[in-house]
Amino acid sequence: MKLKLSLCALPLLVISGCAYLPDDEIVTTQLDTPESILQTERGLFVTNVINGGSNATTLEPGGYIALINHDISLEPILLPKYLDGVQLYHPKGLVKDTNSDTIFAVDVDQLVKIEHDGSNYQYTSYDLTNVDQSRFDSKGTADLTIIGNTIFIASFNTQTLIKLNKNFKEPATFVTDNAGNDVISNYPTGLVSFNENGKDYIFSGDFPGDSTGRLTRFEVTSNGNFINPYVIANTGNYDGLYVDNDKLYVGFWGNDGSGDSKSGAGVQVYDLTQSNVPLLNTNIQDGPSDVAVVENKLVVSDFLNSVILRSEK
Repeated sequence: MKLKLSLCALPLLVISGCAYLPDDEIVTTQLDTPESILQTERGLFVTNVINGGSNATTLEPGGYIALINHDISLEPILLPKYLDGVQLYHPKGLVKDTNSDTIFAVDVDQLVKIEHDGSNYQYTSYDLTNVDQSRFDSKGTADLTIIGNTIFIASFNTQTLIKLNKNFKEPATFVTDNAGNDVISNYPTGLVSFNENGKDYIFSGDFPGDSTGRLTRFEVTSNGNFINPYVIANTGNYDGLYVDNDKLYVGFWGNDGSGDSKSGAGVQVYDLTQSNVPLLNTNIQDGPSDVAVVENKLVVSDFLNSVILRSEK
């Protein structure tokens, strides 16, 4: 998993020693090691694993989820850290339900369903160790995505993917191909789904900490199997993924996994209109753990420096 490798001071200005694009705007500093960004009608939800990620795999309370308004002009509102018997530890990936305002977060060894009735939040958790305690390392959940009623989760330490129904009433299982073999990834950290010409796909990004990570596209069958893998890139460390129209945005941490812009870290942009999904460009930046496009602006969580950046796409 990622650890904070450098730290810059955090006033609202372009900071000497931190690598940002010339037109980057540092829009909030009230965060602690932000991991994932989720755009919703209510605003931007941002997970915070805290303390540079040094204890992000432990069941020690402290991490939280912040809600920021769309133009990021107000201070974040913090969601409850403990509610309805559910304790947040170090939440990471976020995804919104396909047909409701419910959001889901992976948090160490649990999947947390977060609902809002217009006035109050409600939390429900699913114990991910139920998938197979003999095989599952609960410390490694990293990201998730959803297709229809099925949630797919990146299990970092087991180097596999997990799936379960969003109603939490059916047991979670490992993702397989059509032959029943586990789909193996090289420390998967980022997931995103999209539909093209009636077919469902998932992009998976690896984060092994060396140059062997892959960015892979899978076709997803109606029963949730992964088939026809296509490796788009196979050199580096790939974190948060986001699809906007015909482009795939990827938080790239360089070949060494340091997240240092001097090592090539930044937001990569891939062209989804081409069958080979070529890389178009890389916007150099430190520690891009996740990315979203909001009001035609590129919004990036800077994991290393605990800020949210906004710039032109």
